[in-house]
Amino acid sequence: MANLKELPFSALQFYATAPYPCSYLEHRQARSQVATPAHLINADVYSELVKMGFRRSGIFTYRPYCDGCRACVPVRVPVAEFEANRTQRRAWLRHRDLTSRVASLAFDHEHYDLYLRYQSTRHAGGGMDNDSREQYSQFLLQSKVNTRLVEFRDPSPPGVEGVGRCA
Repeated sequence: MANLKELPFSALQFYATAPYPCSYLEHRQARSQVATPAHLINADVYSELVKMGFRRSGIFTYRPYCDGCRACVPVRVPVAEFEANRTQRRAWLRHRDLTSRVASLAFDHEHYDLYLRYQSTRHAGGGMDNDSREQYSQFLLQSKVNTRLVEFRDPSPPGVEGVGRCA
């Protein structure tokens, strides 16, 4: 599948949002192109959407679609061709003791607390730094794509809970 017209029309419809203030470039207007499935998007269709720059936020699958602007460039790493540079190899050695766990989409208080800490650091004053449990659940735990949470943890000394890093 090379373009949107080749995706199964019965599975998706597309629309462009009205302009809104760009969260990346000051004094600019942004728009998004949104895929609206009536049901769960299968892995093949979602993979094609990702290749075309779409991402997921809650039940929405979207990509930047700004008039006259192409500053937002999705980054994809071709894993089979990836070769770590010196800095990346050092980072890997420093963190090679991380453990990972795949979980289904379900509310976890520790994940929510980590999310709030991230939002207050990354998006302070932008409104997302005060997300309620409901807003968090809508953003991360609802999906039209078969989604899993992957949890990464540092090892913990006995009696000390690990520092979670969720992706």
